[in-house]
Amino acid sequence: MRRLKKAIYWILGIIAVLLILLIGIAYALTTDKVQQWLFHKSLTMLSEHLNTRVEADSLKVNPWEGKISLYGFDIDDLNKEEMLRVDTLKVSLSTKHLLLREIVVDELELRDASAMIYKERKDSAANFQFVVDAFKKKPHDSIKKDKKKKKPLSFDLEKINITNLHLKWDVRDQKRKNEGRPHRGAFDANHIDAQFDLTASLNTIKKDSLHAHIKHLSLDDKT
Repeated sequence: MRRLKKAIYWILGIIAVLLILLIGIAYALTTDKVQQWLFHKSLTMLSEHLNTRVEADSLKVNPWEGKISLYGFDIDDLNKEEMLRVDTLKVSLSTKHLLLREIVVDELELRDASAMIYKERKDSAANFQFVVDAFKKKPHDSIKKDKKKKKPLSFDLEKINITNLHLKWDVRDQKRKNEGRPHRGAFDANHIDAQFDLTASLNTIKKDSLHAHIKHLSLDDKT
């Protein structure tokens, strides 16, 4: 009986230590110093994985409220040309869905961003293709073992707010339709230089469909 009590005390003691450790880790993750260290470590790993420049000013995470804020994000393409620049990206997550393998974004806010997308030739890949390839699922070389199927990770976005997105698209070997006629002429699908703003509520997102309520939309093509 005495040994049983001792064993119970040891188990309770270990559980108490684990709880204190977990609380300490959770608290550390909320401190700015730890967040920035982990963030810049992750940026270095991402930069090495993509073999290009990936930088950002700062990241702020509030795990209790499910809020993430990214500031001053920059990434180059493989030609060392700036491909994407984001001044501010804010995401509000519904944390109660994470355990159910569901990512529910209550609101996504993108402010003051620039995307420079191009193809060198009409039949070549776009400059962002290396990012797609880097995270593409690769077939396993070995025979797959029977495993219990997990529920697929789902994604849902409730509201999106985009302010001052500069989108530039070029197929560099194609002649410009409006050459010599700035701000006039036909729409040129091979050369787009547009300013974009959007506020919308998204009701349904599927692979083949999107149902949304657009509250505000503006698009100014400068080509």
